[in-house]
Amino acid sequence: QSKDTFSLDITRQNFLSKEREKVPFNSEVEKMCISCDGMYLVTVDCCWTPVRRILLKFWHFSQSTQEFVLNTQVDCPHKNGVRQVLFRPQSLVDDDESDETSVLTVGFDKTSKLWTLQEDQSWGCVYSFQFRGLDCSAAAWSADGSVLAVSFGHVVAIF
Repeated sequence: QSKDTFSLDITRQNFLSKEREKVPFNSEVEKMCISCDGMYLVTVDCCWTPVRRILLKFWHFSQSTQEFVLNTQVDCPHKNGVRQVLFRPQSLVDDDESDETSVLTVGFDKTSKLWTLQEDQSWGCVYSFQFRGLDCSAAAWSADGSVLAVSFGHVVAIF
């Protein structure tokens, strides 16, 4: 039997209940990924109202408070939502460039985006991958994080 050791309010929104036969729109966490070292968390929360709200949130673990703290929030990182979120595995090789903390998102908008932790300690998109207008459906990192494979329709692109 597992026990809840920590709860984190991702959407930071009060839950709205049904009132006068109207159904409210509540945000929901649709995707999440935690880094191998447990220091970073990425979440995607969505509110599917007539005006869609899709938020990609980057969280850092605070050693002093022992909780995740919101670091960066990106509005609408992909049109129509996010299919997959992946942290780049940490390299076993002692190399500054390969040790960069990175996250890949695969969207329903035929793109994949690579996000990195910038010098100012916020997150930013550094690459956007597309291929011949084909749907981007999945991605995977090699075990050491040196190779990235992204599928576009019937094609797998290796980076």
